[in-house]
Amino acid sequence: MKRFISILLAIVMAALCAVPSFAGYAPAKTQEAQREKLPLVIIRGMDADDLIVDYGNGKTGPPVMPVNTSDIVKTLFKAAGTSLIRLSADKGLDVVTGYAKKILGSMACDKTGTPICKAAIPTYPLAVSNYGNLLNSTDYSEGQIVKSSIDHFGADYTYYFAYDWRLNPFDNCGRIAALVDQALSDTGCSKVNLVCASLGGIQTLAYLTKYGYEKLNKIVFVSSAFCGSYFATDLFNGNLSTSPEVLYNALAGDPGNDEAAAFMLKALYKTGAFNGVSWFADSILNRLKAKIYNDVLIEEMGYIPAYWALVLPEGYDGAIDYMFGDDLAGNAEFIALTAELQKLAAGRDALLLKAAAAGVGISVIAGYNSGSVPVGKWGGSNGDGTLETALMAGGAKAAKFGKTLGDNYTAADPACLSPDRIVDTSGCLFPASTWLIKDGPHVGCRAGSEYSGFLLWLLDFDGQPTVASNPEYPRFMQTNDNQDLSPLQ
Repeated sequence: MKRFISILLAIVMAALCAVPSFAGYAPAKTQEAQREKLPLVIIRGMDADDLIVDYGNGKTGPPVMPVNTSDIVKTLFKAAGTSLIRLSADKGLDVVTGYAKKILGSMACDKTGTPICKAAIPTYPLAVSNYGNLLNSTDYSEGQIVKSSIDHFGADYTYYFAYDWRLNPFDNCGRIAALVDQALSDTGCSKVNLVCASLGGIQTLAYLTKYGYEKLNKIVFVSSAFCGSYFATDLFNGNLSTSPEVLYNALAGDPGNDEAAAFMLKALYKTGAFNGVSWFADSILNRLKAKIYNDVLIEEMGYIPAYWALVLPEGYDGAIDYMFGDDLAGNAEFIALTAELQKLAAGRDALLLKAAAAGVGISVIAGYNSGSVPVGKWGGSNGDGTLETALMAGGAKAAKFGKTLGDNYTAADPACLSPDRIVDTSGCLFPASTWLIKDGPHVGCRAGSEYSGFLLWLLDFDGQPTVASNPEYPRFMQTNDNQDLSPLQ
């Protein structure tokens, strides 16, 4: 997801610039009476680097081509020169959109939601002990969780679900069911534990919807998109406007700023300079938006089912109209597919609550104190740099990045308000088993870290862990670059 957001921003910024002026393992803290060891199934998230596709010419590679500064600069110069020579901003923009299509072209799906370039990724239908590349590598995003599980539970009890994240989650979940059954057969256990990271939360919901939860002991959502994405909703609704405050908070919140930079940004904001920047960006973007969507975004991203699984129900109708309103009949088959994914979202809360009532332990880990993409209706939401905190936490109320909920804000449950008054978990689906980690990275759990130890503690705990179960792991924690954990003060 972070790669996708970065690429989109690069495309938009390039488009704006192209218009000339006239346009080591740490053991988990377990209970003395540890419950029966159960197999762990790790469901990874979405990352363009983990998906290998067949280009159809005998070659394979990533679905998203690498973006480098040299190519961007060359494209900008070519676009600006084309605009000046042809006296047409649109001709210059054609250069930029052509570059964007080259980058994203191998990721696209057709109008049935079927990837145009088929996946050629390795899959792992057996325990991790059967795959040397998983035993010896942590380069992939969830590799650190796999390593921690190998060290703690053993490679014969660790299972890793890699998949084509472009596909309909209801197609992917059949393979999750097969992996769960394989783990049960291999180990002789009656249940498994699941850890689902990022987009893996959506895959898990599809599995629960289609196959139930009888074979699950625990589910841990780690930086998970199981409640959708504000950014995906904004993107598919064409909501890419900016605001001076959001832009300022995004820049001022950069931890790399020194005192001089912070002072300069604050002075520019106070004098209204950000108003001009926001107005200029919005006016140019409004001129270019239709072309960017029609030439790039709809074709290259609009038919990927996984993205529609992230669109919030309140934004769904508007998204369908914005993306396909010119040809609803011609897109009827794909729209029907997206409607099934909306049913998934609509039934999510009831399904998870029912699973919890039946004894499935459900825990949620979300990070905060990083800004999200500073555009759109929900632009500048607090998050972990990839997803938004409010949704990762399953319904929290979070202040905009760089802000607090205010001194006069009152939480329904005062214990659910973070000490820094940025996040309130009172409204979460599972407020007693939802942990917020300030400065927590997207899908943390680095092997050997205290963060990883926390995850393993959740899995080892006999029964449903809560924020009151262990004073070392309260509801609100702080982390650092080493992923040490401490109670948030």
